[in-house]
Parts: sequence; structure tokens; C-alpha cells
Amino acid sequence: MVNDMKLKYPIYLVIGLSLLTSEGCIHPSQVVVSPHKLNVKYKFVTDGRQRTHKYRKFPRVHSGDITVQYCSRHKQWETISATWTKHGVLRFNVTRHRRDNRW
Repeated sequence: MVNDMKLKYPIYLVIGLSLLTSEGCIHPSQVVVSPHKLNVKYKFVTDGRQRTHKYRKFPRVHSGDITVQYCSRHKQWETISATWTKHGVLRFNVTRHRRDNRW
């Protein structure tokens, strides 16, 4: 019976070590990290109330156009409209979108 116990431990040791090496516990798998940063560019818009809004995408908005964009600064959907002033300046009017379900 003692000889049986001596034989079982080396077998379990071999099986255990083979499982550990195949699963990656002794030699963990390599993780490749890209050295490149993500290029996320934001567009900043200041409205008539001098509040700054931050958008990831901002399409060309001309006088009379209306677009809906997500503001990263206020974390809500906003409606953006543009009008020309009599001095030739394009002014943006930014309001919260009516379908935004923020409480």
C-alpha cells in the first residue's frame, strides 16, 4: 500500500504540472498593447449664453440648419441651430433635445 501511494503522487505531480503549463499559469500568455493612442478629436461650440459644449462629431451647420448631437460635457442630446447676425457672425443656439429622456 505504501508503494501505491508513492506511485500516485508523481503521476498527479506530472498531470498537475502539465495542466498548469498548458493553461498558462507558469508561462502566462503575452498581452500585446498597441503603442498608438486613439485619436478622438472634439469640437467645442459656445452658444449665445456663453456655455461651452463638447461634441465628437460636428457637421457643417449653415444658417437655418438644425442638427442633433450628443454633448459630452453635459451628457445629453442637444439640438443645434445656427443663424447669421446682422454683423455677419454665425451664432449657435443650443437647447436640450425634446426626446432626451434625462430626468
